[in-house]
This record gives sequence, C-alpha cells and structure tokens, in this order.
Amino acid sequence: MIVLEAFFSSNASLLLLPWSFGTIARKQKLDKPVANRADVGNQQAIANEKEKIPVRMTEMKMKIGANNTRAEPSVDTSKREESKPIRWNRCRQGPCSRLDNCTTHNPRALDKCCSMVIEQLLRGLHDFLREKGVSFYVMFGTLLGAHRDGAIIPWTSDLDVVVEAEFTHVLERIHEWNETFYFWMENKHIGRMCIVDNDDQNGKTWGAWDKIPTYVDVYVPKHVAKNVARASEGKTIFPVVPRCVFNTADIYGSEIVQNSSMAELRISDVHVHAPARVVAILNQTYDTTWMDPDQLRRPHGSGQCPNDDQQYFNKLMSLTK
Repeated sequence: MIVLEAFFSSNASLLLLPWSFGTIARKQKLDKPVANRADVGNQQAIANEKEKIPVRMTEMKMKIGANNTRAEPSVDTSKREESKPIRWNRCRQGPCSRLDNCTTHNPRALDKCCSMVIEQLLRGLHDFLREKGVSFYVMFGTLLGAHRDGAIIPWTSDLDVVVEAEFTHVLERIHEWNETFYFWMENKHIGRMCIVDNDDQNGKTWGAWDKIPTYVDVYVPKHVAKNVARASEGKTIFPVVPRCVFNTADIYGSEIVQNSSMAELRISDVHVHAPARVVAILNQTYDTTWMDPDQLRRPHGSGQCPNDDQQYFNKLMSLTK
C-alpha cells in the first residue's frame, strides 16, 4: 500500500513522497537550486517586455496631440486627386490701368492698359477657334465697344463672347495650344478664360478671382423655338444674364442658328462676328443711351436689358431645362 504524505523539516522543503515500508527519503534544500530552463525562458521574456514598456509609452506620447486627441496617421497624398477645381487660382496677371490715356499717361510697367490685355485675350481666342473651325461672336459690352468705338472700352473688366454649347469643349484645349491662356467651364451656362503669366513679376502676388483685372466671359446661349415662345419669333436667352430675351433672328439673322448670317465688326485689327442686327440688340441691352459713354465708367457696363420681363425670362428658362 502506497500513501502520499506531506513532510516538513527545518532544513527541507515541503515534499509529497510515497510512503512505503522502509526509511523516509528526505530531499535536502539546496542553497542555490538549479533553475528550470523553461522558467529561465519565461523570466527573460518578462524582463524583455518590461524593457519595452517605456519605449511604447514614449511612442504613445508622440501620437497624442496637445489637445489629447490621437494624431491621424500620415497618408500619402501624392496620387490623390484635387478636391477642388483650380479655376481662378490658375490665373496670374499683374495690375493694369483703365485710364483712357493709359498709353501716354506717365508710362510705367504698372500702367499697361487693361484694354490691351483684353485684346491679347481676344487675339488668342480668335486665332485658336479659327484654327479649330469654331465660330464665336461678341456680345454685351464688347459688342458695344466694337460697334461704337471699334475698340475695347478702356474701363471694362472682361471680354464678352458667345460660343454654342456643342463647341465649348474645344476651348478646354487652349492651354495645350498656348500655355499663356487657361479656360474652364464655371458651369454649363458660362465659361471663363484668363492669362497664365508666370513670368510677370508684378503678377506673383495676384491670383484671387476678384483681383484679376481682365478675363473673358464665354456665354453659352439657349434657344427657344417660336412655336413655344411669345410673339412670332424664336428666342435666344443667356441663363446668367437675367431678363434678357432676344429675338433669335436679331442675333443670327435667321430663325435657324445654323443658317446664321451675322454681321462683322473690327476691334483694332481683329475682325469678329457680331449679331446680325447690332443696333436692335444694343437698344434692348442698354436702352437707347448706349451711344453716350457710361459716365460712371462701370467695369461691367450700364446694365443689361432694363426693360425686359423677368417673369417671361423665367418661363423661357423652364422650357430650356
């Protein structure tokens, strides 16, 4: 019969020994017991973990911001697409003068005439679209200056031209044709073109759209057939110019836009197309006072179509959607 018994001794550890008929086997306590290899490995692992704790705490502190929020991990944005379109921020141009006599008045680098810069834009637009076989015509303030003065109005801010909707995509390639120019569609009703002049020292601090002194407005017209429009003629409207409802025949000389027989005017030495019935368009756009220069010299003209019906304009807008 074998019995397990606990045995205590002042010089011995607690032992569970088998009891049999004979003497008791006593295991002496060692001064330096031999360590088990598994225990050594475990102790070494624990020591290594303790050494890593301060390092991990340091890393955690580096990831914690001053506001006690965890810092976001760095993300490679080199291939991320721009969240916002460039548009006006791509334009670079120094200041220019809108004085009537800016070409002779205290000539300095900053006194470059705004009208001369607009002519540069006009030449670029004209040459590019002619090369691509696309027609355009001048409208609003540019039409007024071309008909009355044969020139750009000195105090104007922009060039006003019209391009049919099916050709606006062509203009988006103008920067490839000449890096001086940049075009984009602001929305489906109007596009814009400006100068990209990175070599202009005066232009390095310019760039916000409201500081660019010259640019091009490219209007996209909407045409309404005469069978749904008021009166006997079809109508042409420009959605970004409220109230203006033009007779299509006054602009194109025909009810059918593709069969247009438009007038031709000259701005300096550049020949441009214009509405077939220039006077009728100007009378409608600026009233009958357009022959007298705007005394206030407002950059965007003296107002568009002051006598037209806003309610009727809204009705035609609904028909073109």
